[in-house]
Amino acid sequence: MTKEQFLTTIYKNEDQFTAATHRFINLNFPELRHFYFHVPNENQHRLVSLGVLAGVPDFIFIKPSLLFLELKMPNGTLSPKQKALHQLWASNGIKITVAYNPAQVIDFLLTLAI
Repeated sequence: MTKEQFLTTIYKNEDQFTAATHRFINLNFPELRHFYFHVPNENQHRLVSLGVLAGVPDFIFIKPSLLFLELKMPNGTLSPKQKALHQLWASNGIKITVAYNPAQVIDFLLTLAI
């Protein structure tokens, strides 16, 4: 997926946006391929007993440092659990970036300076 394709595609839902983000990263930032992962945290209610933490961002990057990326649709909002966790983490110096469109994802990726 090219940058132009990533930027111009209309995503119908957050799952499509997430899948496209994953493809874009793997094709355009191969140095990150083994240093980030998606957290399938949707519908976590049945998994809470296994240690799933509500509100965890969509992507976790472990290189160059521990960073978090939450994806939302352009008119999307953080859930109350996401807001609470993001505020808690921010108050402890943990940075979470929320991206509402592909351009913001690209901006985030460029700040990694790998």
